Amino acid sequence: MAMDFTKDPRREERSHEAVAAYLEAMEAGRVLDTKAFLASYADVAAELETFLASQNQLRTLFQPLRAPDHPGDGTVSRVFGTYILLQELGSGGMGVVYKARQASVDRLVALKMIRTGGWASKADIQRFRNEVRAVAELEHPHIVPVYEVGERQGAHYYIMRLLGGGSLAEHVPRFVSKPRTAAQVLGTVARAVHHAHQHGILHRD
Repeated sequence: MAMDFTKDPRREERSHEAVAAYLEAMEAGRVLDTKAFLASYADVAAELETFLASQNQLRTLFQPLRAPDHPGDGTVSRVFGTYILLQELGSGGMGVVYKARQASVDRLVALKMIRTGGWASKADIQRFRNEVRAVAELEHPHIVPVYEVGERQGAHYYIMRLLGGGSLAEHVPRFVSKPRTAAQVLGTVARAVHHAHQHGILHRD
């Protein structure tokens, strides 16, 4: 169930503060005492209980992705609609991205969804949709295309082309020793961002 805080900005601020604290604890691998956590945010405890219930549902659905079935096996599959989720690639404050296989056409894709699931506010969902719409409107060889947009079990998601090669951060050591390569990559990125700017889209990350 989505929460609407438009009539009480202070409650929205406190709720976002609580969610940020929860996500920080999860990413650090800390186990939260639920009662103590709710007590520390007693003014928004009702909203947080809904959020925690939503997180438990998502954890039940996606937790197998975080641990292998057999020692040495790096991935565990999980069905999500017509997609088989293989591995978590990364996550941020709002979204999480999975490597997935589209069973209908047998191709690997990237699946991104709102990590707060059914607890997401109307503003969160609208922001997510705006992101999808912005990317889908762009056609450029260095901007990842969007294949599909949907919602399943309260989770809003979209499908993108899966790119190999790892993250930019993984290549920083190589760029330090090869400034010309770094400049070439920066030029490629700059041209893609410029294309987005020409279409009225500002990348703010």
